[in-house]
Amino acid sequence: MKNCLLNLSLIFVLFTSTVSYLRSQSRISIYAQGGVLIGSPFGEIPEGATGKPGVRASTGAELKWTITHKLSAHIGALFAHKSNEFQTPVTGKYNISDGVLGIKLPFPINVNYRGTVYGAISNKYVDIPVYAGFQVGRRTMLALGYQYSHLLDGRFDGTADVRALALNFPGQEFDESHLLRKDDHAVIAGMHYQLFAPMEIRLRFGYGLNNIFTEIPDGMSSLRNLYLGLMVAYGFSL
Repeated sequence: MKNCLLNLSLIFVLFTSTVSYLRSQSRISIYAQGGVLIGSPFGEIPEGATGKPGVRASTGAELKWTITHKLSAHIGALFAHKSNEFQTPVTGKYNISDGVLGIKLPFPINVNYRGTVYGAISNKYVDIPVYAGFQVGRRTMLALGYQYSHLLDGRFDGTADVRALALNFPGQEFDESHLLRKDDHAVIAGMHYQLFAPMEIRLRFGYGLNNIFTEIPDGMSSLRNLYLGLMVAYGFSL
């Protein structure tokens, strides 16, 4: 226990000493930023499917460490709402013994079904971007790095109009939010443009590296987050 406390104390002293040194060199800045994310979870699109990308808020703060006049390191923590709406045809097997007869049999009575799903994905994350900045002009910086996201609240639900044999089941509600993955990873790239000394416009593209589902729902495909962020950032030197 004493060794653990000693190690933590040493790490704290080292961290505070490093921050104090960087502050003395005027190399650390904090940016408060806010704006919108435009995009959608994206994957293989079934024939006849349509969708509408979400436009949702993102806000938070980032720390910038200026290493040289051409190179900087950045880390941040941002709230990010990523969503979309979609309509897609689906096909599959339907167990009429459970769904129609309402009885449990030792074996399923499956029939083919066709239908249309009207759904939405609405996921709220904490995004933690870590990236390098490359100054390419007096006002322009290019950014490239990685982003980890943790799901705070996720929703994947909607309704389905289903036809099986001569039977129609309109407006069947579904909620498969439990299939959403809690963690997401992305490659990020973007550009910062300085309007004037403390204020910047930031454009950032994020490409998800993994499926947003732990298990792909029936009739769906693997989806990954694909979003474009447009932000306004205001900086403060420490």
